Amino acid sequence: MKIDWSLKDLQAIKTNNLKVFSCFACGGGSSMGYKLAGYEVIGYNEIDRSMSKLYNANLHCKHNLICDIRDLSNDDLPSELYQLDILDGSPPCTTFSTAGLREKTWGIEKQFREGQTKQVLDDLSFHFLNFAKRIKPKVIVMENVSGIMMGNAQKYVAQIYNILSEIGYQAQHYILHADRMNVPQKRVRFILLAVRNDLCNSTSKTNLFSNFPAIDMTFTEKKIVLSDILIDKRNKRDTQHYSEKRFGDIICDLNEPVPTITTMNRYWLNKNELIGDKTLIRAQTFPEDYNFLDNDIQYTLGMSVPPYMMYNIALRVRNLL
Repeated sequence: MKIDWSLKDLQAIKTNNLKVFSCFACGGGSSMGYKLAGYEVIGYNEIDRSMSKLYNANLHCKHNLICDIRDLSNDDLPSELYQLDILDGSPPCTTFSTAGLREKTWGIEKQFREGQTKQVLDDLSFHFLNFAKRIKPKVIVMENVSGIMMGNAQKYVAQIYNILSEIGYQAQHYILHADRMNVPQKRVRFILLAVRNDLCNSTSKTNLFSNFPAIDMTFTEKKIVLSDILIDKRNKRDTQHYSEKRFGDIICDLNEPVPTITTMNRYWLNKNELIGDKTLIRAQTFPEDYNFLDNDIQYTLGMSVPPYMMYNIALRVRNLL
């Protein structure tokens, strides 16, 4: 796939008649991946109105449910949501990130800078599954940071598996490396796939994994390095200085993929120059004509799933369906 793609390219994609609804959709990173793979994204859920404006400015779908994920378990829903092929979701992951405070933030309500409803972030996966219980999609795809599989955070994964079993799904998870999936970025993510029991070989099982349909999630694409995508850079400001002691200051290697793009890191080429926004957009595999409106570009990228990463996952799930 070409790195310099545009939203107009989506018009030429042949549809596969499979329908997706995306939760925690942000600016539509996952949705663009599904669209590239031929899916119809019929709607999305997002609590942040500034992110929903971004989504609507770049992507179009039938059902825009701008609300707390918890409301989806009680509100009236469009009938089309009860006939989904895939329910997709990327619950906010800062509480499980190895770059964050982890256990110190678990169980604590947080309010994002946009000012929406306070939420306990580590519970959002459970509210997402409660929504899945209501609408019963064929397949559930959930994305999170790889840190959810480290230390005490694994107890959340165990609870997720138990809930999925209780609501009638068989599941498996994977740790995927974006730089082997045509994404020029060292991004490692936890991906969980769950399939409704009636679509598996048997509803009787001795454990959570026994009848899960075999699906290959091994990706071996050649890595795309920074020198392959570097198209702009910017001089540091007079008040801006690289520091080895500052968390998030990274001097990037031209012969390696870009480090994981976060909302706050600074990506230096050397101590006087930083990687430009256009290059970061390519590293996140966002389309070059994406309209960021008045939102901070790096913040939007850091909050999003790389479209090409979800595109590769969606292709494998399409074969399963």
